[in-house]
Amino acid sequence: MTVDILRSISEVLGEDALERIIDARESTTQALYKEAMAGCETLGARVEKLAEIRNLEGYMAVAERDETGELCLVENHCPSCAAASFCQGFCRAEQAVFEAVLGDGVSV
Repeated sequence: MTVDILRSISEVLGEDALERIIDARESTTQALYKEAMAGCETLGARVEKLAEIRNLEGYMAVAERDETGELCLVENHCPSCAAASFCQGFCRAEQAVFEAVLGDGVSV
Protein backbone atom coordinates (compact mmCIF):
# COMPACT_ATOMS: atom_id res chain seq x y z
CA MET A 1 0.00 0.00 0.00
CA THR A 2 2.84 2.40 0.81
CA VAL A 3 4.39 1.91 -2.61
CA ASP A 4 1.00 2.50 -4.23
CA ILE A 5 0.61 5.77 -2.33
CA LEU A 6 4.11 6.86 -3.31
CA ARG A 7 3.43 5.96 -6.92
CA SER A 8 0.19 7.94 -6.84
CA ILE A 9 1.92 10.99 -5.38
CA SER A 10 4.54 10.78 -8.09
CA GLU A 11 2.02 10.27 -10.91
CA VAL A 12 -0.62 12.76 -9.75
CA LEU A 13 1.48 15.47 -8.14
CA GLY A 14 4.85 14.85 -9.80
CA GLU A 15 8.32 13.79 -8.75
CA ASP A 16 8.94 17.19 -7.18
CA ALA A 17 6.06 16.65 -4.75
CA LEU A 18 7.47 13.27 -3.74
CA GLU A 19 10.89 14.83 -3.15
CA ARG A 20 9.31 17.57 -1.02
CA ILE A 21 7.58 14.92 1.11
CA ILE A 22 10.85 13.03 1.55
CA ASP A 23 12.66 16.28 2.45
CA ALA A 24 9.98 17.14 5.03
CA ARG A 25 10.25 13.68 6.57
CA GLU A 26 14.05 14.04 6.64
CA SER A 27 13.82 17.34 8.52
CA THR A 28 11.31 15.99 11.03
CA THR A 29 13.30 12.81 11.63
CA GLN A 30 16.55 14.74 12.07
CA ALA A 31 14.96 17.03 14.66
CA LEU A 32 13.50 14.08 16.59
CA TYR A 33 16.78 12.16 16.56
CA LYS A 34 18.79 15.21 17.66
CA GLU A 35 16.39 15.77 20.54
CA ALA A 36 16.66 12.11 21.56
CA MET A 37 20.47 12.35 21.46
CA ALA A 38 20.69 15.34 23.76
CA GLY A 39 23.36 14.55 26.28
CA CYS A 40 25.12 11.93 24.14
CA GLU A 41 28.58 13.45 24.23
CA THR A 42 30.61 10.75 22.49
CA LEU A 43 30.26 9.16 19.10
CA GLY A 44 29.83 5.79 20.80
CA ALA A 45 26.93 7.12 22.85
CA ARG A 46 25.32 8.63 19.74
CA VAL A 47 25.64 5.38 17.77
CA GLU A 48 24.16 3.43 20.71
CA LYS A 49 21.26 5.90 20.96
CA LEU A 50 20.69 5.76 17.20
CA ALA A 51 20.53 1.95 17.38
CA GLU A 52 18.01 2.24 20.22
CA ILE A 53 15.86 4.67 18.23
CA ARG A 54 16.02 2.56 15.09
CA ASN A 55 15.04 -0.54 17.10
CA LEU A 56 11.89 1.24 18.21
CA GLU A 57 11.19 1.91 14.52
CA GLY A 58 11.51 -1.78 13.62
CA TYR A 59 15.00 -1.88 12.09
CA MET A 60 16.41 -4.47 14.53
CA ALA A 61 19.53 -2.30 14.84
CA VAL A 62 22.66 -2.92 16.87
CA ALA A 63 25.70 -0.79 17.56
CA GLU A 64 28.95 -2.74 17.41
CA ARG A 65 32.61 -2.45 16.57
CA ASP A 66 34.03 -4.12 13.50
CA GLU A 67 37.31 -6.04 13.34
CA THR A 68 39.28 -2.77 13.00
CA GLY A 69 37.57 -1.21 16.02
CA GLU A 70 35.35 1.12 13.97
CA LEU A 71 31.87 1.78 15.31
CA CYS A 72 29.10 0.36 13.15
CA LEU A 73 25.35 0.69 13.13
CA VAL A 74 23.94 -2.54 11.74
CA GLU A 75 20.29 -2.73 10.75
CA ASN A 76 19.09 -6.31 10.42
CA HIS A 77 15.68 -5.43 9.02
CA CYS A 78 14.29 -2.65 6.85
CA PRO A 79 10.58 -2.06 7.42
CA SER A 80 10.60 0.51 4.62
CA CYS A 81 12.36 -1.72 2.09
CA ALA A 82 9.52 -1.72 -0.46
CA ALA A 83 9.23 2.07 -0.30
CA ALA A 84 13.00 2.46 -0.57
CA SER A 85 13.08 0.10 -3.55
CA PHE A 86 10.50 2.28 -5.29
CA CYS A 87 12.15 5.57 -4.35
CA GLN A 88 15.85 5.79 -3.46
CA GLY A 89 15.19 9.22 -1.94
CA PHE A 90 14.29 7.50 1.33
CA CYS A 91 17.77 5.95 1.60
CA ARG A 92 19.43 9.26 0.68
CA ALA A 93 17.39 11.03 3.36
CA GLU A 94 18.25 8.44 6.02
CA GLN A 95 21.95 8.76 5.23
CA ALA A 96 21.73 12.55 5.53
CA VAL A 97 19.94 12.25 8.89
CA PHE A 98 22.53 9.80 10.22
CA GLU A 99 25.41 12.05 9.15
CA ALA A 100 23.76 15.10 10.74
CA VAL A 101 23.04 13.48 14.09
CA LEU A 102 26.26 11.50 14.42
CA GLY A 103 28.49 14.51 13.81
CA ASP A 104 31.25 15.87 11.65
CA GLY A 105 33.76 13.42 10.22
CA VAL A 106 31.46 10.42 10.50
CA SER A 107 31.27 8.19 7.43
CA VAL A 108 27.87 6.67 6.78
